[in-house]
Amino acid sequence: IDQIDELAEISELTDKNSNKISEIDLLQATLKQIIQFVGSHNVKEIWAINVGNSLKIKHYVLLLQNGNYICSCLSIIQTGIICRHYFQVMLNTKNAVFHIQFIPSRWYNIGKNGLQEPFLIADKFMQEDQYITYDKRLTVLDQQIIYGKLHGMYKKALNKALKNSSKSEELINLLQEFAEDEDDSQMDQIFEEDISDKKNEENVESSVPILQNPRKKCGKGRPVGTKRFKSSCEVSRTKTKMQRYCKQCGKVRHYQKNCKEKTTK
Repeated sequence: IDQIDELAEISELTDKNSNKISEIDLLQATLKQIIQFVGSHNVKEIWAINVGNSLKIKHYVLLLQNGNYICSCLSIIQTGIICRHYFQVMLNTKNAVFHIQFIPSRWYNIGKNGLQEPFLIADKFMQEDQYITYDKRLTVLDQQIIYGKLHGMYKKALNKALKNSSKSEELINLLQEFAEDEDDSQMDQIFEEDISDKKNEENVESSVPILQNPRKKCGKGRPVGTKRFKSSCEVSRTKTKMQRYCKQCGKVRHYQKNCKEKTTK
């Protein structure tokens, strides 16, 4: 880790002197940023490659534990092209390998993915019957992409499972079996059995009617217990208490039978 910190400080100093070089050889990320992105525990080796005849400007190539690499030019990430800095490392160590899946899948023929193709090293390091097979381990970028896809699919599956108790139990059992199963080769058989069981359950469920709550109908008018909204043209009136008026004299607080003016007349 101390050596990585020293190399990171050197890379930051070389970035300041990289203004006069061509755009192709510009450093797109410092060594410290790349290490933070991939994690120091995933780094196998770090190589510094001089750019042209310059002794100050360097690119840093990080060889990862899973056989992949990342360069400070970020050509493999931004354009999908393997940079010349990595090929220079391949000529100096057999730990730098090439795999056909370094090339983006859009350039493949239909029906070919290159998963079974072996890793290749430089010819001068090759020996008879020496090859490295692809172990289907994912890169850091692949993990982030697959995480996003799985997260979206999990949301859809969860919303679908919450509508039916049988489907929710089915999803729980699938996730539990996947988390506890150590042998990946048995997962294909489990998925095939679950798919057949799912089809049988759907056929049974389709024949049984599902009872649901009746639809609610909203009546016309204002709901009970709510206040009426007054119109903008409506004049607001203050409420007054109802009072009794006498028919004889027209005064309040008494009526015609108790009117004193009637008795006086």
